[in-house]
Amino acid sequence: MIQIKLIYKILLTIDATILFLFLYLVKNKIWIPYCGKISVVIYLGIILIFTFICLQSKVVLKKGSIEGNIIDISLANDSYMANYLGYFFVALSLSKDWVILGVVYAIVFVFTYKSQSLFYNPLFLLFGYNFYYIHDYCNAQNNTHIKTCTSNIL
Repeated sequence: MIQIKLIYKILLTIDATILFLFLYLVKNKIWIPYCGKISVVIYLGIILIFTFICLQSKVVLKKGSIEGNIIDISLANDSYMANYLGYFFVALSLSKDWVILGVVYAIVFVFTYKSQSLFYNPLFLLFGYNFYYIHDYCNAQNNTHIKTCTSNIL
C-alpha cells in the first residue's frame, strides 16, 4: 500500500505542476512538429486527460476519515489559488533554456511533493472537486486538514 500511496502522491505532484510546463511551452512557442499553434489544444487535452486519470485513480487508495470533533469546515480554493499563480509567474519568466526549466521545475516539484498540501490544481474545479480546510477541536488553529471532495464525499 505504501508504494501505491507514493505513486499517487507523485501523480498528484505532476498534476499540480503540469500547467507550469504548459505555460512554458506556449510562452516560448514550442510546438509539436507539424501541428503549429494547434499544439496548444493538444497540450491542454493531454493535461485534462492526465488530471482526470489522477482523480479517477483514487479508487486504489483506502478510504480515509478524520477522527475527532470537527468544529469548522471552510473552502480552501481561494487561499491556494495565490500559491498556484506563483507557478504561472515563474513559468512565464523563464527564458527558452531547457536546463533552467529542468532545474526550476525540479525545485518546484520537490517543494510541492514535500508540502503535500500544495497538490492543489485549479483544473480539479472543472471536474467538480473542491479543497476544504477542516478544523477539529484539538488545537483548532494548528490542526488543519486539507480534503478534496466533490459534492459526493470521497
